[in-house]
Amino acid sequence: MIYRYLLFLFYILNHPLNKDHKFKTLMKIFWWKVNNIFFHFPIIVQLTPEIKCICRANNSGYGALVAYNTLPEYGEMMFLLNSLKQNDVFIDVGANIGVFSLLASSKITNGKIYAFEPSKSILPNLYQNIFLNSKKDTIEVVEKIVSDKVGTHLFYTHDIPDYNHISNTDKKSGKVLRILATSLDRFIAENKITHIKLIKIDVEGAEFLVLKGIKKSLAAGLIDALIVEVNKEGMREFGFLPDQIFNYLTDYGFKLYYFDFNYKLKKLEDNLDDVRNIIAVRESQNIRSFE
Repeated sequence: MIYRYLLFLFYILNHPLNKDHKFKTLMKIFWWKVNNIFFHFPIIVQLTPEIKCICRANNSGYGALVAYNTLPEYGEMMFLLNSLKQNDVFIDVGANIGVFSLLASSKITNGKIYAFEPSKSILPNLYQNIFLNSKKDTIEVVEKIVSDKVGTHLFYTHDIPDYNHISNTDKKSGKVLRILATSLDRFIAENKITHIKLIKIDVEGAEFLVLKGIKKSLAAGLIDALIVEVNKEGMREFGFLPDQIFNYLTDYGFKLYYFDFNYKLKKLEDNLDDVRNIIAVRESQNIRSFE
């Protein structure tokens, strides 16, 4: 336990935005912990010069990471910022409090951002962040599960909002709801979307379900790039393996990359143990155009 905490602290202190400000970072960690126990004040983090994010001390692990690191998934977030232009379309599946969508809105001014988030406990924070930044015309929240089927799907809710996720069983400790679900293929067709620059998928292990529901759009070449979480523990609930995602995207003509611990973009080859997110870029696209 102590080893894991020290490892986590090492990661926080050596994050690219913290490594030259270690004492300040320790103070941020201390204040978050004290606030979380005693005060529960909302903390506003400046993500970019134009964009702010409200993080609430409600046992949100991701909110804490934003408070500590500003851009917790640094490589992927910088990839997003370097990829998007003003007229692009970005789809955020598993938007949580909206950090990726907010970052995208600092680049997309005439295009559109679709933020999918079905969790009732997270949605108020997501909407607050959108309104704080006056982005309600750019970011459209879709309160649905994204899966491979259209209809309804089981959704597990937990006291800690970050643990909410799609479920394939109602026999779990906690509350399991049935919530409206859609596939991205259906959503793209209904909204007459003809080109998507980037899709981010982070749904706590159900990523392959989302990908299977977008096969028509992938085959049609409508999507330039994806950021997909590789949640090995979460995948076990659905009987998936990371290789299934890797092979699936490769079969649809994507080259796969990941960010190493030094935040360097590398080709996905044999070193799969350290992969937390993959970057999938269509073979016809030059990866340098995204950096």
